[in-house]
Amino acid sequence: MNTNELIVDSFAGGGGASLGIHWATGRSPDIAINHNPAAIAMHKANHPETRHYAEDVFAVKPKRVTRGKPVGLLWLSPDCRHFSRAKGSMPVKKQIRGLAWIAVKWAVEKKPRELARAQGFPDSFILTGTATDQVARIGNSVSPYPACVLVEANLVECEVAA
Repeated sequence: MNTNELIVDSFAGGGGASLGIHWATGRSPDIAINHNPAAIAMHKANHPETRHYAEDVFAVKPKRVTRGKPVGLLWLSPDCRHFSRAKGSMPVKKQIRGLAWIAVKWAVEKKPRELARAQGFPDSFILTGTATDQVARIGNSVSPYPACVLVEANLVECEVAA
């Protein structure tokens, strides 16, 4: 990830994921989004250098909040009301809701190279064809890192079986 690329923490909550992001990258997210003003207040206290948006993630316009800059890391946590006690009680229900569509919303506004990076392709990987072709090919591709891990794991199995 380049230093000119933004880090975005969507569903930022109180800032735990952002702290982990900081530990991993050496910097806090540039942008944090959460619908709950109290959560954003706690996030601001712990990540004052981050630009905060107390908004519904469905209402956020990626081009507006990024100001057109490329995104190197987009963190999308699951809805806290379904997977934690963040609302002060038992989780509402353990099912995945429409929040996964937020990833699609952010992805459709990105350029082919940014989408390739999100899939794990290095910048040296050559993209051919029109931008539309590139997006389609990237969207239909297998991410190289999981493929590498699967091949390596199965090569060991093949060697043991031989």
